[in-house]
Amino acid sequence: MSPNNITLIADSGSTKADWRFLQNGKVTHELQTVGFNPNYHRQTDIIELIKGNFKHDYPIEAVDNIHFYGSGCGDEKRKNIIREALFTVFPTENIAVHSDLLGAARATCLNEAGITVILGTGSSTLVYDGKKPVDNVASLGFILGDEGGGNHLGKALLQAYFYREMPADLMEKMQILIPNGRSELLDNLYTNNARPAPYLASFSRFYTDNLKHPFIQKLATQCFTELIERHIFKYENHAALPVHFVGSIGYFLQPILKKVLVKKGLTLGRIIRQPIEGLVEYHLK
Repeated sequence: MSPNNITLIADSGSTKADWRFLQNGKVTHELQTVGFNPNYHRQTDIIELIKGNFKHDYPIEAVDNIHFYGSGCGDEKRKNIIREALFTVFPTENIAVHSDLLGAARATCLNEAGITVILGTGSSTLVYDGKKPVDNVASLGFILGDEGGGNHLGKALLQAYFYREMPADLMEKMQILIPNGRSELLDNLYTNNARPAPYLASFSRFYTDNLKHPFIQKLATQCFTELIERHIFKYENHAALPVHFVGSIGYFLQPILKKVLVKKGLTLGRIIRQPIEGLVEYHLK
């Protein structure tokens, strides 16, 4: 038994991170911070982000074990970037860094087999056998991939707007959203913004605000269909396994997502907004 028996669980996407301190079978402290990804952020920046968010209210010195689940943590090189950054802040060597996909699988499947899909700022998919990942179609990030994720939805919306493919009533709403048009978009994407993926994903809010509009339903259906056909259908026995979803996109657009899954003959599993609560359940078992 460790002296304090305090475990820190963290789940980080590129946009936000959730942290939970566990002691004696319960959550004692919780926090949400800006997220970070070793593909996009330097280690020094990650260290400063962590240091800047954990002040005196949190039992930093008493943490015995850390389980960190993060986007971009798919190989040892990137896991080590996060592990070393955490070690500079938390005085324990018991630091396990896992991919966000494993975290999502544990949060949704627990100890059962299934397919887990992360639908947040980006997207990733995984087949889980109840203990470990067994298959994973590559995720290529916001430039080449992220099908069905927030930035993919954002791209589709912006293309439809600037290519004059959306109905007039939605065009008017988009004009309010981007009053300075193309120049504003390009400035925010390429000049002023160090985080283009979250910026693109911010336009996914337009889908939830106009969820009943036929054009929005059509656009979201196209994005989710691409996700299923390019990822889910590549897995053996995909029709026999429940498909779980984690993230705000799947959570808020679930009426459309459910229809797409039914049309494609897939079995819907759990849809949860944030994996952190499922991860707490998993680690307290």
